[in-house]
Amino acid sequence: MTNEEKSLIVLGVVLFFVIILTLLGIREKKEKRNKILKRIKASYGRINKKKVSPLRLDGLKGYLNKHNDNSVLIDDITWHDLDMDRLFTMLNNTQSSCGEEYLYYMLRKPIHNNEDRVGLDNDICFMADNSRQDIRVKIQEELAGIGKYDNNSIYDHLDYTSSIADKCKSGTHIFSLLFLIVSIAMIFISTGIGIILVIAAISFNILSYYRIKSEILPYMNSLKYVMGLYKEGKNITGYKDDFKESQALSNRINLVENATQALKPFAKKSGFVFASAYGGQSIFSFLRDYFNMLTHFDLIMFNKMIKNLDASYDDVDRLIGNLGYFDSIIAIGSYREALDAWCKPAYEEGSIGIKAENMYHP
Repeated sequence: MTNEEKSLIVLGVVLFFVIILTLLGIREKKEKRNKILKRIKASYGRINKKKVSPLRLDGLKGYLNKHNDNSVLIDDITWHDLDMDRLFTMLNNTQSSCGEEYLYYMLRKPIHNNEDRVGLDNDICFMADNSRQDIRVKIQEELAGIGKYDNNSIYDHLDYTSSIADKCKSGTHIFSLLFLIVSIAMIFISTGIGIILVIAAISFNILSYYRIKSEILPYMNSLKYVMGLYKEGKNITGYKDDFKESQALSNRINLVENATQALKPFAKKSGFVFASAYGGQSIFSFLRDYFNMLTHFDLIMFNKMIKNLDASYDDVDRLIGNLGYFDSIIAIGSYREALDAWCKPAYEEGSIGIKAENMYHP
């Protein structure tokens, strides 16, 4: 067997494993998507029974605290007297953390303007219409792609991450990269010394990489969530034609689109920072991981992402609010669908009091 034949066999084996890994990744992604779609369709029109932990209930106040404009707010005593945590749990058929926080915000800050109340009801009815089930499921699927964070509010993580923006310096990483380049160049001048320097550079770069990577891991998780907002928000803007009949929701889609456009500089660097943030593992991801370990390139991009995020804080806030709104109105529509009977209250401007027949607390 000639060397050329051996090389072809090795190449064929490598190519075979690349194809297998790629196919496995595609299958895993498809199975995950089917599982999400099945859950979304099965849960719509059903009262949510999955309890929210006390820690998460406290974290739900993040969006409310950021947007508390001193207007009328249901105070904690009234909230607990009415057992509103239980009502929130029953309503909480949201797919994302931003949806949960926005739904909580809506319940704590009731609308007092009749025009706004009518507008909200129109949006809920628009998304709940059975003729729009396909687009509703698509929106829910995108929101599920954002997912639900931990017990803390996403704003806690955003503020935590923004707090280090001024501390993100890339001097050490640039030194590591230059050290490796100079060491490789030294091989052509003095092979022995060059090899020793390359070994030293690789050792130093890998050890310092893992040390720094462990320190920034909490911030990486925050960046991943923001990337989820960006990615799924961008996907949702692709459905803008489905909202032509609703000017209000079309406007919100436009706001999402504007926010994602503003976050492009942030998102462009994500490919270097997250080798496998979305989708399954692949041989290309592994190669990129090793490249990052040797060059610290992803850590340099991480520092730039932190600064971009700090500069685009308001755009992230707009994404959270508008995507959370879509998630919330779908959840409300789902709750209405689950009830045997429900009604819309009629408001009379200037009147004080409540008149009701056959009313009960859920």
